[in-house]
Amino acid sequence: MCIRDRPSVHVHAAMSGQQDDPEALPSPDPETALHHGPPTTPNQVPEELPAVAAFRRQAMLDVMRSICTVETSSSDPCKHNRHGSRFLTRKVAADVFNKWVFQTHATGSSSAERTDGYEGWTRSGKPLDPVIPSCENTTLTQYIERQLISGYDVSSEIAEMAAAQLSQQCIEAAQRVHSFAQAQKRWWARAPNSARQLITDSLLGVELSTVPDSEGDVDPMVQITWRGCPHSDQGPEHCQLWKSHFDQLRAKYMGGGHDPARMLSRILVMVLRYETLSEVKSAYQAALPKEVVQVMQSDFGVRCECFASPLNCYCDNFCSLFPDTDSYFGSRGSFFDYAPDFGSYECNPPFDQMSVLNTFTHILKLLRDSEELYQPLSFIVTTAQMDFNMNFSHFEEDWHRYCTHRVQVLRTQHSYMMGLQHRRTGESRYWNPSRDSTIYFLQNQAGAAMWPATPQKIQLILDAWQQADQ
Repeated sequence: MCIRDRPSVHVHAAMSGQQDDPEALPSPDPETALHHGPPTTPNQVPEELPAVAAFRRQAMLDVMRSICTVETSSSDPCKHNRHGSRFLTRKVAADVFNKWVFQTHATGSSSAERTDGYEGWTRSGKPLDPVIPSCENTTLTQYIERQLISGYDVSSEIAEMAAAQLSQQCIEAAQRVHSFAQAQKRWWARAPNSARQLITDSLLGVELSTVPDSEGDVDPMVQITWRGCPHSDQGPEHCQLWKSHFDQLRAKYMGGGHDPARMLSRILVMVLRYETLSEVKSAYQAALPKEVVQVMQSDFGVRCECFASPLNCYCDNFCSLFPDTDSYFGSRGSFFDYAPDFGSYECNPPFDQMSVLNTFTHILKLLRDSEELYQPLSFIVTTAQMDFNMNFSHFEEDWHRYCTHRVQVLRTQHSYMMGLQHRRTGESRYWNPSRDSTIYFLQNQAGAAMWPATPQKIQLILDAWQQADQ
């Protein structure tokens, strides 16, 4: 049998005395327990290792390749969609897949029962994987069907078939990743005591280097490499970052008091999460330019971003999709599990209607709850302009109460930054939207008094946005 669950040849070498004495390596610090429980025990490897992150990346790419080849059983090509072409191109599959991933976190990440009418897809059982949607649920398949029908002109018959196939492909991929992760844990459980308790970047085969062709750049690039596992078919995996980004991540990590001997592998695992989502995404993530956020910080007291990642955050405090990997770098976890009752927040959710509606629902609940505390609370929400139709009806009263201002920004007068700002993404770090955007100021009475959205301050945001890429 091919031993696929051996993490790395470097671990074997270390335990056989071919590398430095493990007893001389730094011990895991107590801070790890704050995020992942107690230090490693014979029956527990409390966090994701590079081998699992690399395995998931391949599994997700396999899903994309598979679902992009879906066909109907009909021999009539005109039944593929109303325009007569195969509907499930990579772009369509990627769009639907990314919305699905986010919605899984948005509606199912909280352990509390929801009362807003949206059923969390993870309610039917604990998800097998933190990234790949893996719970069979009628809400899940119906959501995919609606996306295909409304957004891509797909017939209901084809949408139903595609939704079922996408759901099944993801469940099977999540099961494969889960099995591989469990095999990793079993291997570490059988490993000698010193190896289990002293997992380091060196033992995992993770190292840092400078990208050769960037050494003369003002901001050179560095590369974190996992050497792979020669006992399986897993080859090397790496990520590249601007050195300035790496330095920022290192400062946040070390500022949290985490184990320096695990820093590189934890950065690698975190980056691979977002790189994997980027590889199956068909469009750019819409990140606000730094200049816009700086105005929000100086003139509206913003101190936290509600939708960011360790790779593109500007504030010291931020919420993100993956608490297990991102908490080492300052993440407060999913915004939908976050319940602040004081402060000013920047909020830039994914630009699909369900994501934005979920965001508004959560914010309005926070504003209602804050009234009893008489504490100022404010959110600046930026979205692409969209028609919500009757979807506002269930919180229309709250909307009129808390939406103090709404500003339309013409598509020709602003641009967004690439979501992946940590590495090269092309000639420019900016991209121009195809439609207008809208800025909403959602505030309780105390928040509106402390951070008033005056015409002068709003104009500062608009000016910064228009000039950001000039």
